[in-house]
Amino acid sequence: MLTLLNEDAKRRLQAILKVARQLAVTKSTENAPQAIAAISVLARGFDGEDAGDVETLSSLLLPQNPPELRSAAAAALSRTGRKEVPELLLAGWNSHSPPLRSQILDALAAREDWSLRSEEHTSEL
Repeated sequence: MLTLLNEDAKRRLQAILKVARQLAVTKSTENAPQAIAAISVLARGFDGEDAGDVETLSSLLLPQNPPELRSAAAAALSRTGRKEVPELLLAGWNSHSPPLRSQILDALAAREDWSLRSEEHTSEL
């Protein structure tokens, strides 16, 4: 993506992504709307940091995070289409709330290769 942009646009995009990465991991409930917006731009292939973004998004699924951040992280991970996403989404299954579980199952069912892996995982639970 960066190869298509001029230098000024690259700098602006990098600045936006830097702020988004900082906001995504905020623990302040008053910044939750900004964090949710920030989460939505991570792991989109805008730069070479997708692996780190996926790790950040995965960490946001932990139960100590607010439900709205967990939901936004699950949605962002699902958008990536990466092969490791089913395992990341299902890793904390026992600690996920019923609404988050439903969201995860919907995301996994939307992709055939993911739905097969989710079936295997949930049969083990």
